[in-house]
Amino acid sequence: MEELCRQSERIDRSIVEQNRFLDHCLAYGKQLTIFLESGIQFIGVVREHDRKSILLSGRSRKKEPRMILKSGIAYIRTDENLELFLPYRGLGTALHRRRRRRLMQLRCPRKRT
Repeated sequence: MEELCRQSERIDRSIVEQNRFLDHCLAYGKQLTIFLESGIQFIGVVREHDRKSILLSGRSRKKEPRMILKSGIAYIRTDENLELFLPYRGLGTALHRRRRRRLMQLRCPRKRT
């Protein structure tokens, strides 16, 4: 039971980064191209987003916004490079970091008291 409580307290980093990306696009009015799994593509600006959907509309407020479910999105890209993820550059993937941590533990084992 205690293990279940610990797992529910963990926050998925991918969700946090996704929200950070969408918040940045919302704040600065960045234009996105969203590709759905069905092959349809939408181009627009994020007006709102929540846990399961994105409200996307054109640059002008005249067009009706479209609600896109996140479960149907295959790929999202911006027209320009964002400097959001520069702190992660050079760190490698999670798998790479985990391997490096294990190697360090094997080389320098902790002393037990």
